[in-house]
Amino acid sequence: MLPECLIVAVIFGFTPILNKYILHYIQTECFIIFVGLFYFLLALLYVLFVYQEKIFSDIRILNKNKSIYVLLALSALLTFIVANYFYLNVIQNNKVYIVTAIIASYPLITALGGYFLLNESVTFDHLIGMLFIISGVFILEQNAF
Repeated sequence: MLPECLIVAVIFGFTPILNKYILHYIQTECFIIFVGLFYFLLALLYVLFVYQEKIFSDIRILNKNKSIYVLLALSALLTFIVANYFYLNVIQNNKVYIVTAIIASYPLITALGGYFLLNESVTFDHLIGMLFIISGVFILEQNAF
C-alpha cells in the first residue's frame, strides 16, 4: 500500500505545478474543457480495452437505482467544474505550495461528513489529528497571502 500511496503523492504533488504552468498560456475555462475532453477520451479507451465486461454490469446496477446517476452528475459538477474552477484560479494567482497545503485539509470535511452523514466513528486520536491540521492551515494562512 505504501508504494502506491507515495506514487499518488508524487503525482498529486507535481500536478499543481504543471497546471499552474499551463495556466500561463490558456484561460481557466479552456483548461477545464480540454482536461475534461482528455479525461473522457482516456476513460473511453479504458472502457473499450480493459473494463469492457464490467461496465455493462455496473450500468445494470445503476439502472436499478437511477438516483445514483443524479449523485454521479452532482459529484462531477462539484469536483470537476466548481472545485476545479476555484482551485485553478487560486493557484494561478498564489503560491502553489501554500494553496495545495491548505486545500489538502479537505479530509477534515470528509471526517465530519462521515461522522454526521454516514455514522462513522471518530476517535480521540482522529480529533487530535484534526486539530493539528486546523493549526497547520491557520499558520500557513497567516503569512500566505
